[in-house]
Amino acid sequence: MMPPDEDICLWCGYSLSLGAKAFEMTARKRARLKKCPLCHVFHRGTAAQCTVCGFSLKRVAPYAAAESTTDEYVGCIPRLQAAAIDTALILLAIMPVLSLSYGWTYFTADDFVRGPLDFFITWIFPMVATVLCWAKKSATPGKMAVSAKIVDADTRSAPGAMQCLIRYCGYFVSAAPLLLGFAWIAFDQRKQGWHDKLANTVVIRPLPDISRH
Repeated sequence: MMPPDEDICLWCGYSLSLGAKAFEMTARKRARLKKCPLCHVFHRGTAAQCTVCGFSLKRVAPYAAAESTTDEYVGCIPRLQAAAIDTALILLAIMPVLSLSYGWTYFTADDFVRGPLDFFITWIFPMVATVLCWAKKSATPGKMAVSAKIVDADTRSAPGAMQCLIRYCGYFVSAAPLLLGFAWIAFDQRKQGWHDKLANTVVIRPLPDISRH
């Protein structure tokens, strides 16, 4: 019978009370552990909450999944393609409504926002649609088209609702200084833009199956 989590290191099996190894941790056992994304303490795969900081581990994937070698980080070009698809879909959805509500003169007017309906259609609707896609599917239609998805940078599990909201708001941070936050993706080791770093997310996709070639 193994000692309680508080007494041992789940990574190596070392017992703090015995001063020696309490049991052998094999690679297979380690693969089933959960790593707390806040304090980085390892717990058993069945743990629902971190015993150190209290963080909920229900959405945290096993360590083996978090360190998967079957995925790659997605760079600038595929993400630009995904953004183009998403932008086209958003425009197809909102342009008919705007033209019916304000007429075609809306597209030549100088007004930044022409009223509450305009604000809802052009600002709130895209935000809600995007955040919902991230929260429910970990991807927008554009990212699905390039086989990419957004995951938590530490656990590789689906991002939480707050993470998704922070990531969307982070778009404005990335865009403000001449799009530098988006350009950062090209130079970052994990292909994170500033919005990804703010939300602690990464964009990944499956590695190509070279066995077919």
